[in-house]
Amino acid sequence: MHTKPPNILVYSRTESIKNELVKTLRTVLQGNTYTVYPITEPQVKAKAWPNSTALLLVHGSIGKGLADVFLDFFLHGGKLFSICCTEILHRIHCCNSSVRGALFTEHLKDLHGVNREVYIEVMSRNSTVFSLTAAKSNGRAVLSQMKLNDVSDSDNKRRLDIFRYVLSTQLDIRITESDTTDKLNCETGFLLGDDQCKTNFLAHINDTTHIPNTLETGGLVLQFYSETNVPVVPTPTFHPIWLNRIPKDFSLSDYFDHLKTFLFGRLAIYLPVVGSSMDIVSTATLGHGFVVIPRQQTNGVGRNNNQWLSPEGCAMFSIQLHVPLSSPLGQRLPLVQHLVAIAIVKAIRESGPGYEQLDVRLKWPNDIYADGVAKLGGSIINSQVQSAEAIVNVGCGLNLSNSTPTVCINDLVQTFNTRNGTNLPLLRYEQVLALIFNEIEKLFNEVQCGNLQYLFDLYYKYWLHQDKPVKMKNEKGSEVTGQIKGIDEYGYLLVMIDNHAKPVCIHPDGNSFDMMNGLIIPKYF
Repeated sequence: MHTKPPNILVYSRTESIKNELVKTLRTVLQGNTYTVYPITEPQVKAKAWPNSTALLLVHGSIGKGLADVFLDFFLHGGKLFSICCTEILHRIHCCNSSVRGALFTEHLKDLHGVNREVYIEVMSRNSTVFSLTAAKSNGRAVLSQMKLNDVSDSDNKRRLDIFRYVLSTQLDIRITESDTTDKLNCETGFLLGDDQCKTNFLAHINDTTHIPNTLETGGLVLQFYSETNVPVVPTPTFHPIWLNRIPKDFSLSDYFDHLKTFLFGRLAIYLPVVGSSMDIVSTATLGHGFVVIPRQQTNGVGRNNNQWLSPEGCAMFSIQLHVPLSSPLGQRLPLVQHLVAIAIVKAIRESGPGYEQLDVRLKWPNDIYADGVAKLGGSIINSQVQSAEAIVNVGCGLNLSNSTPTVCINDLVQTFNTRNGTNLPLLRYEQVLALIFNEIEKLFNEVQCGNLQYLFDLYYKYWLHQDKPVKMKNEKGSEVTGQIKGIDEYGYLLVMIDNHAKPVCIHPDGNSFDMMNGLIIPKYF
Protein backbone atom coordinates (compact mmCIF):
# COMPACT_ATOMS: atom_id res chain seq x y z
CA MET A 1 0.00 0.00 0.00
CA HIS A 2 1.11 3.55 -0.67
CA THR A 3 0.76 5.81 2.36
CA LYS A 4 -0.43 8.52 -0.02
CA PRO A 5 -1.25 8.75 -3.72
CA PRO A 6 2.14 7.99 -5.30
CA ASN A 7 4.22 11.03 -6.26
CA ILE A 8 6.30 11.50 -9.36
CA LEU A 9 9.03 14.03 -8.56
CA VAL A 10 11.04 16.08 -11.04
CA TYR A 11 14.45 17.59 -10.30
CA SER A 12 16.45 19.93 -12.53
CA ARG A 13 18.60 22.95 -11.81
CA THR A 14 17.02 24.65 -14.82
CA GLU A 15 13.60 25.91 -13.76
CA SER A 16 12.13 26.07 -17.28
CA ILE A 17 13.12 22.48 -18.05
CA LYS A 18 11.74 21.28 -14.70
CA ASN A 19 8.39 22.99 -15.37
CA GLU A 20 8.24 21.61 -18.92
CA LEU A 21 8.85 18.06 -17.71
CA VAL A 22 6.18 18.41 -15.02
CA LYS A 23 3.74 19.65 -17.67
CA THR A 24 4.58 16.78 -20.03
CA LEU A 25 4.22 14.15 -17.33
CA ARG A 26 0.80 15.45 -16.36
CA THR A 27 -0.20 15.10 -20.01
CA VAL A 28 0.96 11.51 -20.59
CA LEU A 29 0.23 9.92 -17.20
CA GLN A 30 -2.95 7.99 -16.52
CA GLY A 31 -5.44 10.33 -14.89
CA ASN A 32 -6.10 10.31 -11.12
CA THR A 33 -3.22 7.92 -10.52
CA TYR A 34 -0.15 10.02 -9.67
CA THR A 35 0.59 13.45 -8.26
CA VAL A 36 3.43 15.24 -10.07
CA TYR A 37 5.61 17.81 -8.31
CA PRO A 38 8.90 19.61 -8.87
CA ILE A 39 11.38 19.07 -6.04
CA THR A 40 14.08 21.42 -4.79
CA GLU A 41 17.58 20.62 -3.52
CA PRO A 42 16.71 21.31 0.16
CA GLN A 43 13.67 19.02 -0.17
CA VAL A 44 15.87 16.30 -1.67
CA LYS A 45 18.30 16.52 1.21
CA ALA A 46 15.52 16.53 3.82
CA LYS A 47 14.58 13.00 2.63
CA ALA A 48 10.88 13.13 3.51
CA TRP A 49 10.00 12.01 -0.04
CA PRO A 50 11.29 8.47 -0.82
CA ASN A 51 8.50 6.35 0.69
CA SER A 52 5.73 8.09 -1.27
CA THR A 53 7.61 8.45 -4.58
CA ALA A 54 6.71 6.17 -7.49
CA LEU A 55 9.29 7.74 -9.80
CA LEU A 56 12.08 10.29 -9.62
CA LEU A 57 12.83 12.09 -12.88
CA VAL A 58 16.19 13.88 -12.95
CA HIS A 59 17.50 16.15 -15.72
CA GLY A 60 20.90 17.69 -16.37
CA SER A 61 23.88 18.33 -14.13
CA ILE A 62 23.04 17.86 -10.46
CA GLY A 63 26.33 17.57 -8.54
CA LYS A 64 27.84 14.50 -6.92
CA GLY A 65 26.02 14.90 -3.60
CA LEU A 66 22.56 14.70 -5.14
CA ALA A 67 23.66 11.95 -7.53
CA ASP A 68 24.55 9.83 -4.49
CA VAL A 69 21.11 10.49 -2.93
CA PHE A 70 19.25 9.66 -6.14
CA LEU A 71 21.25 6.48 -6.76
CA ASP A 72 20.67 5.43 -3.14
CA PHE A 73 16.91 5.81 -3.77
CA PHE A 74 17.25 3.45 -6.77
CA LEU A 75 19.47 0.96 -4.93
CA HIS A 76 16.87 0.63 -2.16
CA GLY A 77 13.95 -0.12 -4.47
CA GLY A 78 13.04 3.22 -6.05
CA LYS A 79 12.46 4.03 -9.73
CA LEU A 80 14.79 6.58 -11.31
CA PHE A 81 14.70 8.15 -14.78
CA SER A 82 17.90 10.12 -15.42
CA ILE A 83 18.11 12.34 -18.51
CA CYS A 84 21.43 13.91 -19.57
CA CYS A 85 22.79 13.60 -16.03
CA THR A 86 26.53 12.98 -16.34
CA GLU A 87 27.09 12.60 -12.59
CA ILE A 88 24.83 9.54 -12.56
CA LEU A 89 25.77 8.16 -15.97
CA HIS A 90 29.51 8.21 -15.24
CA ARG A 91 28.98 5.90 -12.28
CA ILE A 92 28.27 3.17 -14.86
CA HIS A 93 31.66 1.90 -16.07
CA CYS A 94 30.28 0.09 -19.12
CA CYS A 95 28.76 3.23 -20.67
CA ASN A 96 31.12 3.07 -23.67
CA SER A 97 29.66 -0.20 -24.89
CA SER A 98 28.14 0.08 -28.37
CA VAL A 99 26.41 -3.30 -28.43
CA ARG A 100 22.65 -3.06 -28.09
CA GLY A 101 21.32 -5.70 -25.69
CA ALA A 102 24.70 -6.15 -23.98
CA LEU A 103 24.37 -7.18 -20.32
CA PHE A 104 26.70 -6.22 -17.48
CA THR A 105 26.91 -6.58 -13.73
CA GLU A 106 28.35 -3.87 -11.52
CA HIS A 107 28.49 -2.97 -7.85
CA LEU A 108 27.47 0.50 -6.69
CA LYS A 109 27.86 1.81 -3.15
CA ASP A 110 24.81 3.16 -1.32
CA LEU A 111 24.97 6.06 1.15
CA HIS A 112 26.04 3.66 3.91
CA GLY A 113 29.00 2.41 1.86
CA VAL A 114 27.42 -0.98 1.20
CA ASN A 115 28.13 -2.54 -2.21
CA ARG A 116 24.90 -3.26 -4.10
CA GLU A 117 24.82 -5.54 -7.14
CA VAL A 118 23.25 -3.94 -10.21
CA TYR A 119 22.32 -5.54 -13.55
CA ILE A 120 22.75 -3.26 -16.58
CA GLU A 121 21.42 -3.57 -20.11
CA VAL A 122 22.39 -1.37 -23.08
CA MET A 123 19.12 -0.31 -24.72
CA SER A 124 20.42 1.66 -27.73
CA ARG A 125 22.98 1.03 -30.49
CA ASN A 126 24.88 4.24 -29.84
CA SER A 127 25.06 3.65 -26.09
CA THR A 128 22.75 6.51 -25.08
CA VAL A 129 20.21 4.59 -22.96
CA PHE A 130 20.83 2.06 -20.17
CA SER A 131 18.38 0.04 -18.11
CA LEU A 132 19.42 -0.83 -14.54
CA THR A 133 17.96 -3.23 -12.00
CA ALA A 134 19.09 -3.41 -8.37
CA ALA A 135 19.53 -7.08 -7.57
CA LYS A 136 18.13 -7.33 -4.03
CA SER A 137 15.68 -4.42 -3.88
CA ASN A 138 14.41 -4.66 -7.48
CA GLY A 139 14.92 -0.92 -7.90
CA ARG A 140 14.67 0.21 -11.52
CA ALA A 141 16.51 2.98 -13.35
CA VAL A 142 16.83 4.26 -16.89
CA LEU A 143 19.83 6.44 -17.70
CA SER A 144 19.50 8.37 -20.94
CA GLN A 145 21.77 10.80 -22.80
CA MET A 146 18.99 11.71 -25.21
CA LYS A 147 17.58 15.22 -24.86
CA LEU A 148 13.99 14.51 -23.91
CA ASN A 149 13.17 17.73 -22.09
CA ASP A 150 11.37 19.18 -25.14
CA VAL A 151 9.12 16.15 -25.68
CA SER A 152 6.00 18.33 -25.66
CA ASP A 153 7.13 20.06 -28.86
CA SER A 154 4.85 19.02 -31.76
CA ASP A 155 7.93 18.38 -33.94
CA ASN A 156 9.33 15.84 -31.52
CA LYS A 157 6.72 13.08 -31.62
CA ARG A 158 9.46 10.44 -31.79
CA ARG A 159 10.99 11.72 -28.56
CA LEU A 160 7.59 11.76 -26.91
CA ASP A 161 7.03 8.17 -28.02
CA ILE A 162 10.39 7.18 -26.49
CA PHE A 163 9.47 9.04 -23.30
CA ARG A 164 6.16 7.18 -23.06
CA TYR A 165 7.85 3.85 -23.90
CA VAL A 166 10.44 4.22 -21.17
CA LEU A 167 7.84 5.20 -18.56
CA SER A 168 5.47 2.34 -19.35
CA THR A 169 7.71 -0.60 -20.30
CA GLN A 170 10.87 0.05 -18.30
CA LEU A 171 9.53 1.79 -15.19
CA ASP A 172 5.98 0.38 -14.95
CA ILE A 173 4.37 3.81 -14.84
CA ARG A 174 0.77 3.96 -16.05
CA ILE A 175 0.31 6.27 -19.01
CA THR A 176 -2.58 7.35 -21.22
CA GLU A 177 -3.25 5.41 -24.40
CA SER A 178 -3.07 8.52 -26.57
CA ASP A 179 -1.07 11.75 -26.72
CA THR A 180 -3.96 13.77 -25.30
CA THR A 181 -5.38 13.55 -21.81
CA ASP A 182 -8.98 12.36 -21.67
CA LYS A 183 -11.24 15.23 -20.69
CA LEU A 184 -14.42 14.81 -18.70
CA ASN A 185 -17.45 16.33 -20.36
CA CYS A 186 -19.16 19.13 -18.48
CA GLU A 187 -22.69 18.33 -17.32
CA THR A 188 -25.59 20.20 -15.75
CA GLY A 189 -25.93 20.18 -11.98
CA PHE A 190 -28.83 19.82 -9.57
CA LEU A 191 -30.03 21.72 -6.51
CA LEU A 192 -30.99 19.20 -3.83
CA GLY A 193 -33.36 20.05 -0.98
CA ASP A 194 -37.00 20.69 -0.16
CA ASP A 195 -38.97 23.46 -1.87
CA GLN A 196 -38.70 25.88 1.05
CA CYS A 197 -34.92 25.51 1.26
CA LYS A 198 -34.62 26.14 -2.47
CA THR A 199 -36.91 29.17 -2.34
CA ASN A 200 -34.94 30.71 0.54
CA PHE A 201 -31.66 30.06 -1.25
CA LEU A 202 -32.78 31.69 -4.50
CA ALA A 203 -34.11 34.70 -2.57
CA HIS A 204 -30.71 35.03 -0.89
CA ILE A 205 -28.65 34.96 -4.09
CA ASN A 206 -31.11 37.27 -5.87
CA ASP A 207 -30.49 39.83 -3.13
CA THR A 208 -26.76 39.75 -3.90
CA THR A 209 -26.59 39.46 -7.72
CA HIS A 210 -27.63 41.61 -10.66
CA ILE A 211 -28.71 38.59 -12.74
CA PRO A 212 -31.74 36.67 -11.43
CA ASN A 213 -31.14 33.09 -10.24
CA THR A 214 -27.42 33.35 -10.93
CA LEU A 215 -24.48 32.78 -8.63
CA GLU A 216 -21.03 34.03 -9.66
CA THR A 217 -18.24 32.63 -7.52
CA GLY A 218 -14.63 31.56 -7.85
CA GLY A 219 -14.49 32.28 -11.59
CA LEU A 220 -17.62 30.15 -12.13
CA VAL A 221 -21.15 31.09 -13.09
CA LEU A 222 -23.99 28.90 -11.81
CA GLN A 223 -27.43 29.63 -13.25
CA PHE A 224 -30.51 27.97 -11.81
CA TYR A 225 -33.29 26.80 -14.12
CA SER A 226 -36.82 25.51 -13.49
CA GLU A 227 -38.47 22.71 -15.49
CA THR A 228 -39.93 25.16 -17.99
CA ASN A 229 -36.53 26.46 -19.10
CA VAL A 230 -33.95 24.77 -21.30
CA PRO A 231 -30.40 25.50 -20.07
CA VAL A 232 -27.58 26.29 -22.43
CA VAL A 233 -24.63 23.92 -22.87
CA PRO A 234 -22.44 23.68 -19.74
CA THR A 235 -18.77 24.66 -19.92
CA PRO A 236 -15.88 24.50 -17.40
CA THR A 237 -16.82 28.02 -16.24
CA PHE A 238 -20.61 27.88 -16.66
CA HIS A 239 -22.81 25.33 -14.90
CA PRO A 240 -26.58 25.24 -15.50
CA ILE A 241 -28.27 23.93 -12.34
CA TRP A 242 -31.68 22.24 -12.46
CA LEU A 243 -34.02 23.23 -9.64
CA ASN A 244 -36.57 20.45 -9.90
CA ARG A 245 -35.06 17.58 -11.84
CA ILE A 246 -33.67 14.41 -10.26
CA PRO A 247 -30.10 13.37 -11.11
CA LYS A 248 -29.73 9.94 -12.70
CA ASP A 249 -26.57 9.05 -10.79
CA PHE A 250 -27.48 10.28 -7.32
CA SER A 251 -30.15 8.58 -5.17
CA LEU A 252 -32.16 11.29 -3.42
CA SER A 253 -34.07 8.70 -1.40
CA ASP A 254 -30.90 7.05 -0.09
CA TYR A 255 -29.39 10.41 0.77
CA PHE A 256 -32.36 12.02 2.52
CA ASP A 257 -33.43 8.77 4.23
CA HIS A 258 -30.06 8.71 6.02
CA LEU A 259 -29.75 12.47 6.58
CA LYS A 260 -30.85 13.30 10.15
CA THR A 261 -29.54 16.87 10.37
CA PHE A 262 -31.37 20.11 11.04
CA LEU A 263 -29.26 22.19 8.64
CA PHE A 264 -26.11 20.47 7.39
CA GLY A 265 -26.52 18.97 3.93
CA ARG A 266 -30.21 19.86 3.78
CA LEU A 267 -29.45 22.07 0.80
CA ALA A 268 -26.80 20.97 -1.67
CA ILE A 269 -25.62 21.46 -5.21
CA TYR A 270 -24.77 18.16 -6.89
CA LEU A 271 -22.41 18.38 -9.88
CA PRO A 272 -21.38 15.29 -11.87
CA VAL A 273 -18.27 17.16 -13.07
CA VAL A 274 -16.69 20.40 -11.81
CA GLY A 275 -13.22 21.92 -11.68
CA SER A 276 -13.27 22.14 -7.88
CA SER A 277 -16.17 22.27 -5.46
CA MET A 278 -14.13 24.68 -3.34
CA ASP A 279 -14.33 27.24 -6.14
CA ILE A 280 -18.06 27.51 -5.50
CA VAL A 281 -18.05 27.95 -1.73
CA SER A 282 -14.81 29.87 -1.20
CA THR A 283 -15.90 33.29 -2.44
CA ALA A 284 -19.64 33.28 -1.69
CA THR A 285 -21.80 33.42 1.42
CA LEU A 286 -24.16 30.50 0.86
CA GLY A 287 -25.54 29.54 4.26
CA HIS A 288 -24.57 27.58 7.34
CA GLY A 289 -24.32 23.90 6.44
CA PHE A 290 -24.62 24.46 2.67
CA VAL A 291 -22.91 21.67 0.70
CA VAL A 292 -21.49 21.19 -2.79
CA ILE A 293 -21.15 17.54 -3.85
CA PRO A 294 -18.99 16.80 -6.91
CA ARG A 295 -18.99 13.32 -8.41
CA GLN A 296 -15.67 14.09 -10.16
CA GLN A 297 -13.30 17.06 -10.14
CA THR A 298 -10.93 18.09 -12.93
CA ASN A 299 -8.82 20.53 -10.93
CA GLY A 300 -8.98 19.62 -7.26
CA VAL A 301 -6.46 21.33 -4.99
CA GLY A 302 -5.44 20.26 -1.49
CA ARG A 303 -3.63 21.90 1.42
CA ASN A 304 -0.55 23.95 0.50
CA ASN A 305 -1.73 23.89 -3.13
CA ASN A 306 -1.07 20.16 -3.42
CA GLN A 307 -2.79 18.21 -6.19
CA TRP A 308 -6.06 16.61 -5.14
CA LEU A 309 -6.81 13.44 -7.12
CA SER A 310 -10.52 12.94 -7.76
CA PRO A 311 -11.10 9.47 -9.22
CA GLU A 312 -14.58 8.13 -9.78
CA GLY A 313 -15.75 6.37 -6.63
CA CYS A 314 -14.30 9.01 -4.32
CA ALA A 315 -16.88 10.66 -2.02
CA MET A 316 -16.14 14.39 -2.06
CA PHE A 317 -17.87 17.48 -0.75
CA SER A 318 -17.34 21.08 0.29
CA ILE A 319 -19.31 22.44 3.22
CA GLN A 320 -19.68 26.02 4.43
CA LEU A 321 -19.87 26.71 8.17
CA HIS A 322 -20.78 30.04 9.76
CA VAL A 323 -18.94 30.33 13.07
CA PRO A 324 -19.48 33.27 15.48
CA LEU A 325 -16.05 34.53 16.53
CA SER A 326 -17.18 34.76 20.16
CA SER A 327 -18.14 31.06 20.26
CA PRO A 328 -15.88 28.23 21.54
CA LEU A 329 -15.08 27.13 17.99
CA GLY A 330 -14.80 30.70 16.73
CA GLN A 331 -11.98 31.29 19.21
CA ARG A 332 -10.24 28.12 17.98
CA LEU A 333 -10.90 28.01 14.22
CA PRO A 334 -8.02 25.58 13.45
CA LEU A 335 -10.05 22.93 15.30
CA VAL A 336 -12.58 22.87 12.47
CA GLN A 337 -10.34 20.61 10.34
CA HIS A 338 -10.07 18.16 13.24
CA LEU A 339 -13.81 18.25 13.82
CA VAL A 340 -14.59 17.34 10.22
CA ALA A 341 -11.94 14.58 10.12
CA ILE A 342 -13.30 13.08 13.35
CA ALA A 343 -16.83 13.21 11.91
CA ILE A 344 -15.76 11.24 8.83
CA VAL A 345 -14.04 8.52 10.86
CA LYS A 346 -16.94 8.34 13.32
CA ALA A 347 -19.49 8.12 10.49
CA ILE A 348 -17.65 5.17 8.93
CA ARG A 349 -17.00 3.27 12.14
CA GLU A 350 -20.53 3.82 13.47
CA SER A 351 -22.38 3.23 10.20
CA GLY A 352 -23.72 -0.07 11.50
CA PRO A 353 -22.89 -3.17 13.59
CA GLY A 354 -19.47 -4.53 12.70
CA TYR A 355 -18.07 -1.41 11.05
CA GLU A 356 -16.52 -0.27 14.32
CA GLN A 357 -13.91 -2.99 13.78
CA LEU A 358 -12.59 -1.37 10.60
CA ASP A 359 -9.21 0.18 11.30
CA VAL A 360 -10.02 3.68 10.02
CA ARG A 361 -8.12 6.33 11.97
CA LEU A 362 -6.71 9.85 11.96
CA LYS A 363 -3.27 11.11 10.97
CA TRP A 364 -2.57 14.61 12.22
CA PRO A 365 -3.79 17.09 11.27
CA ASN A 366 -6.71 15.96 9.09
CA ASP A 367 -5.85 12.88 7.03
CA ILE A 368 -7.76 9.61 7.28
CA TYR A 369 -5.85 6.33 7.12
CA ALA A 370 -6.60 2.63 6.83
CA ASP A 371 -4.66 0.07 8.87
CA GLY A 372 -2.25 2.83 9.85
CA VAL A 373 -0.52 2.84 6.44
CA ALA A 374 -2.79 3.77 3.51
CA LYS A 375 -4.35 7.17 3.02
CA LEU A 376 -8.14 7.12 2.62
CA GLY A 377 -8.90 10.83 2.56
CA GLY A 378 -8.20 14.33 3.75
CA SER A 379 -9.47 17.89 3.73
CA ILE A 380 -8.65 21.49 2.91
CA ILE A 381 -9.95 24.50 4.81
CA ASN A 382 -10.15 28.25 4.29
CA SER A 383 -12.02 31.02 6.05
CA GLN A 384 -12.88 34.69 5.88
CA VAL A 385 -14.21 36.99 8.56
CA GLN A 386 -17.43 38.89 8.02
CA SER A 387 -18.26 41.22 10.91
CA ALA A 388 -18.41 39.03 14.02
CA GLU A 389 -18.58 35.76 12.10
CA ALA A 390 -16.09 33.52 10.32
CA ILE A 391 -17.20 31.89 7.08
CA VAL A 392 -15.31 28.58 7.08
CA ASN A 393 -15.20 26.40 3.96
CA VAL A 394 -14.04 22.80 4.23
CA GLY A 395 -13.35 20.56 1.24
CA CYS A 396 -13.10 16.82 1.85
CA GLY A 397 -12.42 13.69 -0.12
CA LEU A 398 -12.80 10.07 1.00
CA ASN A 399 -11.82 7.00 -1.02
CA LEU A 400 -15.07 5.07 -0.89
CA SER A 401 -15.23 2.76 -3.91
CA ASN A 402 -12.00 3.56 -5.79
CA SER A 403 -9.27 1.00 -5.19
CA THR A 404 -6.64 3.31 -6.70
CA PRO A 405 -4.44 5.21 -6.16
CA THR A 406 -4.26 3.88 -2.57
CA VAL A 407 -7.12 1.90 -1.03
CA CYS A 408 -10.78 2.60 -0.29
CA ILE A 409 -13.36 2.01 2.42
CA ASN A 410 -15.16 -0.73 0.52
CA ASP A 411 -11.84 -2.55 0.00
CA LEU A 412 -11.54 -2.62 3.77
CA VAL A 413 -15.08 -3.96 4.11
CA GLN A 414 -14.44 -6.74 1.61
CA THR A 415 -11.12 -7.69 3.22
CA PHE A 416 -12.75 -7.71 6.66
CA ASN A 417 -15.55 -9.97 5.42
CA THR A 418 -13.06 -12.38 3.86
CA ARG A 419 -10.91 -12.58 6.99
CA ASN A 420 -13.78 -12.90 9.46
CA GLY A 421 -16.47 -14.73 7.53
CA THR A 422 -18.82 -11.78 7.94
CA ASN A 423 -21.17 -10.15 5.45
CA LEU A 424 -20.96 -6.42 6.09
CA PRO A 425 -22.65 -4.60 3.18
CA LEU A 426 -20.57 -2.25 1.08
CA LEU A 427 -21.21 1.37 1.98
CA ARG A 428 -23.12 3.43 -0.57
CA TYR A 429 -22.13 6.85 -1.89
CA GLU A 430 -25.25 8.80 -0.82
CA GLN A 431 -25.47 6.93 2.48
CA VAL A 432 -21.91 7.80 3.48
CA LEU A 433 -22.29 11.49 2.61
CA ALA A 434 -25.44 11.75 4.71
CA LEU A 435 -23.86 9.95 7.68
CA ILE A 436 -20.86 12.30 7.54
CA PHE A 437 -23.07 15.40 7.55
CA ASN A 438 -24.95 13.96 10.53
CA GLU A 439 -21.73 13.64 12.50
CA ILE A 440 -20.37 17.06 11.50
CA GLU A 441 -23.54 18.74 12.75
CA LYS A 442 -23.55 16.75 16.01
CA LEU A 443 -19.91 17.56 16.75
CA PHE A 444 -20.29 21.19 15.73
CA ASN A 445 -23.24 21.68 18.09
CA GLU A 446 -21.50 19.79 20.90
CA VAL A 447 -18.43 22.01 20.73
CA GLN A 448 -20.45 25.20 20.41
CA CYS A 449 -22.29 24.22 23.58
CA GLY A 450 -18.93 24.27 25.35
CA ASN A 451 -18.04 20.59 25.37
CA LEU A 452 -14.56 20.85 23.84
CA GLN A 453 -13.31 17.86 25.79
CA TYR A 454 -15.71 15.61 23.89
CA LEU A 455 -13.95 16.59 20.66
CA PHE A 456 -10.47 15.99 22.11
CA ASP A 457 -11.48 12.62 23.55
CA LEU A 458 -12.71 11.47 20.16
CA TYR A 459 -9.59 12.74 18.42
CA TYR A 460 -7.31 10.81 20.76
CA LYS A 461 -9.55 7.75 20.46
CA TYR A 462 -9.04 7.62 16.72
CA TRP A 463 -5.61 9.12 16.08
CA LEU A 464 -2.40 7.21 15.25
CA HIS A 465 0.35 9.12 17.02
CA GLN A 466 0.15 9.01 20.82
CA ASP A 467 3.70 8.85 22.30
CA LYS A 468 5.16 7.94 18.92
CA PRO A 469 8.85 8.87 18.45
CA VAL A 470 9.56 11.64 16.00
CA LYS A 471 12.61 13.29 14.40
CA MET A 472 12.74 16.98 13.55
CA LYS A 473 15.11 19.43 11.93
CA ASN A 474 15.87 22.52 13.98
CA GLU A 475 16.58 25.95 12.47
CA LYS A 476 20.24 25.02 11.95
CA GLY A 477 19.34 21.84 10.09
CA SER A 478 20.43 19.55 12.92
CA GLU A 479 18.29 16.56 13.76
CA VAL A 480 16.52 16.40 17.12
CA THR A 481 14.30 13.65 18.51
CA GLY A 482 11.25 13.57 20.72
CA GLN A 483 7.77 12.14 21.32
CA ILE A 484 4.33 13.22 20.13
CA LYS A 485 2.25 14.15 23.17
CA GLY A 486 -1.03 15.46 21.79
CA ILE A 487 -2.63 18.60 20.41
CA ASP A 488 -3.16 21.94 22.09
CA GLU A 489 -6.50 23.74 22.43
CA TYR A 490 -6.17 25.06 18.85
CA GLY A 491 -5.37 21.67 17.35
CA TYR A 492 -1.64 22.21 16.83
CA LEU A 493 0.68 19.26 17.40
CA LEU A 494 2.60 19.05 20.67
CA VAL A 495 6.02 17.38 20.54
CA MET A 496 8.19 16.85 23.62
CA ILE A 497 11.75 17.27 22.36
CA ASP A 498 14.28 15.15 24.25
CA ASN A 499 15.91 17.05 27.14
CA HIS A 500 13.38 19.90 26.89
CA ALA A 501 11.13 20.92 29.76
CA LYS A 502 8.11 21.93 27.65
CA PRO A 503 6.57 20.55 24.46
CA VAL A 504 7.09 22.31 21.14
CA CYS A 505 4.02 23.41 19.17
CA ILE A 506 4.00 22.40 15.48
CA HIS A 507 1.72 24.14 12.97
CA PRO A 508 0.51 22.15 9.93
CA ASP A 509 1.09 24.94 7.40
CA GLY A 510 4.68 25.56 8.47
CA ASN A 511 6.10 22.09 8.07
CA SER A 512 6.42 19.08 5.77
CA PHE A 513 5.47 15.73 7.25
CA ASP A 514 6.30 12.08 6.87
CA MET A 515 4.42 11.37 10.06
CA MET A 516 4.10 7.65 9.38
CA ASN A 517 7.90 7.44 9.51
CA GLY A 518 8.24 9.92 12.36
CA LEU A 519 9.77 12.80 10.41
CA ILE A 520 8.91 16.51 10.50
CA ILE A 521 10.72 18.94 8.21
CA PRO A 522 10.18 22.61 9.10
CA LYS A 523 9.70 24.83 6.02
CA TYR A 524 12.50 27.14 7.17
CA PHE A 525 14.97 24.36 6.33
